[in-house]
This record gives sequence, structure tokens and C-alpha cells, in this order.
Amino acid sequence: MLYFAAVVFSLLRDRRKARREAEGRGDAEASDLDLTPQDIGEVESVSAGRALPAQPDADDDRADG
Repeated sequence: MLYFAAVVFSLLRDRRKARREAEGRGDAEASDLDLTPQDIGEVESVSAGRALPAQPDADDDRADG
């Protein structure tokens, strides 16, 4: 009985989905993305900024004890 209920549910869902696709996308639905790679052009080199200040050693942070 559960099998037939699942079949009926699937048929109804497929009909509803086909009807929505025929109507087109709504405002709330996302559009398909174009995932084709594109040339990014010339790559600029980045100069290194100032070095970070000296970090304390992990041993310095420990409590004496």
C-alpha cells in the first residue's frame, strides 16, 4: 500500500513540476549559472608589504609554575 501511495505521489509531483517548467521561472527562483571558464587577462604582481611585528613565542605565554 505504501508503494502505491509513493507512486501516486511521484506522478502528481512530476505533473506539477512539468506545469511549472512550462510556465517559466518565477521571480523568486534562481536562474541557471554559466560556469564556463573565462580568461582573466593579465595577472598583476603584488609587492610584499611590511613584515608583521614579531610574535611572542609560545613559551613566553605560559605561566611560571
